Amino acid sequence: MSGQRAHRISDDLRYELADAARTAEAANKPRVLLVLATLLFVVAGVSLVVTLRQFESAKQSYRAQQGYKARVADLRLQFERAERLQDSGQAATWEKIPDLYSRIENAASTVGLLNKPPIPRPTTTTAQGAIKNLYPYKMQDPSLQNLLSWVEEARRAVPGLEVSSVEILPAAKHWNFNVTFVRWERSS
Repeated sequence: MSGQRAHRISDDLRYELADAARTAEAANKPRVLLVLATLLFVVAGVSLVVTLRQFESAKQSYRAQQGYKARVADLRLQFERAERLQDSGQAATWEKIPDLYSRIENAASTVGLLNKPPIPRPTTTTAQGAIKNLYPYKMQDPSLQNLLSWVEEARRAVPGLEVSSVEILPAAKHWNFNVTFVRWERSS
């Protein structure tokens, strides 16, 4: 027993050794590196979010520019077509047509639609000596091919008639077909 007591250390020495062990342990755990790594991670995350927002903004701007470019190209083609018509002496294309609805209705019966098109409520806008008429039609037919053929036949039957928009929706036994024709006329 006396041998075991001889190897015992004093309380003061034990506290000093424990304190030295804590100091050595703190020195072996570099908190500065951990804080720097965390800070770097946060900065990288913020820069990623900012970059993604800039990317989305650039993508939207690009899409808008592409849409604008497509509209300009379409208008250029329309102007070229109008110039060709005027140069060929077919300027009557832009004159008012009194039997426009009858021509569109006859086009429907020509292609074999079951129902004749209802008379639309046209929307008219005037700009610099020209009148833009929009004719919205809502049709139903079991044959989508007949509906599309009707649009083409109506364009052939009415000079200057163009398609502004088309919406095709399937139903149980027929197709719901919404088409808006557009036609420019001279205002004089």
